[in-house]
Amino acid sequence: MSRASSKPLDKRGGEAAAASAPAKSWNDWLGLVLGIVLASAGVLVANHYELGRSAILDFQGARAQGWAEAWPDGGGYRLSYTHPSGTLYGALYKKPISMGGKNRIAIAVAYLPDAPDKFQPAGLSYIPGASALTLFAGGMALILRARRRLTRRFQVGRTRSG
Repeated sequence: MSRASSKPLDKRGGEAAAASAPAKSWNDWLGLVLGIVLASAGVLVANHYELGRSAILDFQGARAQGWAEAWPDGGGYRLSYTHPSGTLYGALYKKPISMGGKNRIAIAVAYLPDAPDKFQPAGLSYIPGASALTLFAGGMALILRARRRLTRRFQVGRTRSG
């Protein structure tokens, strides 16, 4: 088509790409849906591992030497530590832990100084936190990329019909 035409041309100089932009946007719609799924998965991972509470203990909590003892039925372990005030705190954890064939191992514990009964194994939030952040950031990147591309394609389609 010549430049004297009143129809606008797309960036590559052809009308066909601009006219069929909404029809070729299925991969952008797929990117949008996949981004929503990934971002939602990041939120679910964060909720499943209680990252809000766990991260506060890991990053703001004090450290102490504790002990992990295998539970007799093999369904978890008992975590305990002695607070600097002399009080012994303990809790049962259902999640498995590698004890290397031993019945009791030394383990670092993170606790809140103002609430010493709230404690956990130190570093418990690092891997789930990195996973949740990666899933959420990747999902948001896909959403924003798909949104930008869809907006651009539909604006091209609107200017042609207007």
